[in-house]
Order: sequence, then structure tokens, then C-alpha cells
Amino acid sequence: MNHLSQNNYALITGASAGLGKQFAIECAKRKFNLFLVSLPESGLENFSEFLIKNYNVNVKFLSIDLTKNESPQTVFDFTEKNNMTIDILVNNAGVGFNGKFEKLTAELIDEMIMLNIRAATLLLFLFLPNMKLLDKAYILNISSFAGFTPLPYKCVYAASKTYLLFLTRAIINPTGIK
Repeated sequence: MNHLSQNNYALITGASAGLGKQFAIECAKRKFNLFLVSLPESGLENFSEFLIKNYNVNVKFLSIDLTKNESPQTVFDFTEKNNMTIDILVNNAGVGFNGKFEKLTAELIDEMIMLNIRAATLLLFLFLPNMKLLDKAYILNISSFAGFTPLPYKCVYAASKTYLLFLTRAIINPTGIK
């Protein structure tokens, strides 16, 4: 599937490394324009230049920490300001920490909840209404096998991925997002 318009973009969070980077490469190979979001100083600008040079696609990027309260709205506002239509949303950014629950810090727990649950939920909430107006739109929320079972040394991470799995199942019916 090629994008129908120069303004159509695939939004990929956590795009500078791991699965997010690979999703970006695969989308670029398929000639999708890309809007990449990742942490500041994660190499996102260089990666964007690589994709433009090697795959001849339009790439916009935003270096931002999605754990900050205002970040999901900032991502949405960036697309509005730049007249971008998001027809693919890949909620990939996530973080997990190991350890006994009582040995974690409040900061680590908060980071997992803010990124894995809050940011993914709000991005979906913000972009879904416009996506539902399109003929075709796609959402990929990256969960984990950890979302299927309690894990004593990754309990907050597993719980956050269970949340994302159930949220996705609840809002997307078997025939699509319409």
C-alpha cells in the first residue's frame, strides 16, 4: 500500500532503536511517509536523514520525552501544524524494569506507567477520531508476551502491557476501526 497523498504519514513512537527503528525501515521500504518520535539525543535526526536518502520518502521527526504530561498533545499538535494526516499509528515506545516490586522506585514505576499506558492511550485518543474519517487507517499498539501472564520480577511492566492489550481489543472491532 502506498500513501495516497503527500500528507499521509505513518507515526511511529520509539523510532530510534529496536522494533521502532525496524518498523520505520519497513514502512520506508514500502514508500510510506514517516513521522518519527523518540527521545531527545537518540539519533533520530541522523536516522531520519538515512531514511530520506536511502528510501526517498518524506520524513518528519520530533524528539520528545513521551513520559511528560504535555507530550502526547505536543505530538498531535505537531501533526496539525504541519498538515499531516496520520493513517498509520504505531504505538511502540515502551520501557520495562526488572526487580521485586518493593525494590522498585516510585520514579521507575511512574516512568513505566507514563510511557507504556498514559502516552500510548492519549496518542490513540487524540489520533483515533481523525483516523476513523479515513477510508483506511491502521493502528499497531505494541504489547508483549508479558501482557498474558503475571511476572513477579516485571510486574508493573507486565501489567502495563496487559492494559495496552485490553485497551486495543476493546476499541478495535474485528472489521477495522470504523
